[in-house]
Amino acid sequence: MFWEIVVSAYLDGKISLGKAAELLEVTREELIKEFREKGILIRKLSRKDIIAELEVPSIKSP
Repeated sequence: MFWEIVVSAYLDGKISLGKAAELLEVTREELIKEFREKGILIRKLSRKDIIAELEVPSIKSP
C-alpha cells in the first residue's frame, strides 16, 4: 500500500523520483528499473526536480 502511495505522489508531481526512492529505501536507479518493468512512465526532470534530487542524500544498500 505504501509503495502505491509513493508512486502516486511521484506521478502527481508532488515528490521527485529521488524522494520516492528515498521513501521506498531503494536507489534511484533501482526505482527507475522497477518503473520500467511495471510500465510506469518516468517524468522528465523539471528544475524543481533537479534541485530536489541534489538535496536528497544517497541511500547506501546494506
